[in-house]
Amino acid sequence: MVKYRNDVHLGQEIKRVLKEKRIPVAEFARRICCHRKNVYDIFTRKSLDIDRIIMISELLDYDFIRNCYIEQNDGIEFKLRLEGGKLIVVDSE
Repeated sequence: MVKYRNDVHLGQEIKRVLKEKRIPVAEFARRICCHRKNVYDIFTRKSLDIDRIIMISELLDYDFIRNCYIEQNDGIEFKLRLEGGKLIVVDSE
């Protein structure tokens, strides 16, 4: 069974990953086609819409959904699938 975390502050996780990857805010803003001010707004948000999370995950090569929202339990494998704008978690059990 996959368990979900609800204590995540996604904006702070994005900020942390940017810092780890040494990507300047201005460069990140350019990559996601917005102003720097909007990036700082993202940093203050606990959650984002799924399309934005997927886009940022792809740009930063970091799976925010798997690493931030889903607790890993005893090596359980699962797959994520986007269907009709909704994220579906498929257990492999």
